[in-house]
Amino acid sequence: MLSVAILTWVLMPLVNRAFAAWRRPGVPRSFLAGAAGALVIVLCYALSVAVFAAITR
Repeated sequence: MLSVAILTWVLMPLVNRAFAAWRRPGVPRSFLAGAAGALVIVLCYALSVAVFAAITR
């Protein structure tokens, strides 16, 4: 319950603000900006997998 509350009320507003410009449809952006945003998301996912693997050992 605590992890869901932290994710919902603490982390999601921060993530939404950080990626706000990247998530808006119709805003022109370069290929490099799109690739950088995708890379950040993949790295965050890899970090979460690594943390989960370390915790469950």
